[in-house]
Amino acid sequence: MTAIAPPGSQTGPASPRADVWADTSEYAACTLEAQPWSPRVARSFTRTTLRAWGLAPLSADVELVVHEFVVNALSHGMGQVWSEPAPHPVILGLFRDGDALLCAAFDPGVRQPRPLRSAVGAQPGPYGSGARRAGTPDAHAPLADSGRGLQLVAAVSRCWGWTVPGPEGKAVWAAFATTPPSPALAARLLAVAEIFTGRERPRLITAPPLAA
Repeated sequence: MTAIAPPGSQTGPASPRADVWADTSEYAACTLEAQPWSPRVARSFTRTTLRAWGLAPLSADVELVVHEFVVNALSHGMGQVWSEPAPHPVILGLFRDGDALLCAAFDPGVRQPRPLRSAVGAQPGPYGSGARRAGTPDAHAPLADSGRGLQLVAAVSRCWGWTVPGPEGKAVWAAFATTPPSPALAARLLAVAEIFTGRERPRLITAPPLAA
């Protein structure tokens, strides 16, 4: 197992690192601690991976989406776990098929995301704000406290969605460059989702367009 330390200032008692357990020309993944600096670690891991893959032009958009997904996975997905220890930590996966890319955050939460009507008054949680967050938290919607953030996710990705939750969680994903995700990307995501969600034959759900 290798580790990549993010650049820049460091937060917390130890140097924040991404535990990288998969890194090939087509798939890279890391686990993320339930710590305030993990969204920054996720962005650094994404930036480093896309540069190595020759996909640096996608980095800004993918980093924005990764940040939003990881903040919500840590704030909500982990909060839906009633057993100790959790089935697995938050896991960030990047899937590549040529110039096409798919990112996914796996968390042990079992509730399906659903968009929330726009509102004001959200406060940042311990993991920081979502992507320019501006929404009212909803305990039943893991991504609901980032209504405007979800609009940005929809704007910078070709499509996004989630896997049908299983007994050990779900994945929230976004695709870049192709709509819908290429068959190769979808197959890789579903293979990993079967492991981390505990659901046989998981399915991808594509989010409907958000209302203006």
